[in-house]
Amino acid sequence: MSSAKNFSDSHSLECLEQRIVDASLCPLKALPLGANHLIEIELSSKEDIGVVVLQEYANHQSILNLISMLEKTSAAEQIK
Repeated sequence: MSSAKNFSDSHSLECLEQRIVDASLCPLKALPLGANHLIEIELSSKEDIGVVVLQEYANHQSILNLISMLEKTSAAEQIK
């Protein structure tokens, strides 16, 4: 798991593409045009934050578990 403020610095994209990390947290709509092999998965939180993964991993159980955990954490923090 990594995080990025945006993908203008290609390091986060390269880590995803080279399978160094499986997912990256980032602002929604931060993907550059032409990144068709990646998918943004919106988290159900009040911030515009999502998880970016390779399309082939979007439905893997480990990614689904990660998203579920992030959403539960976000919901718990909103209650505080």
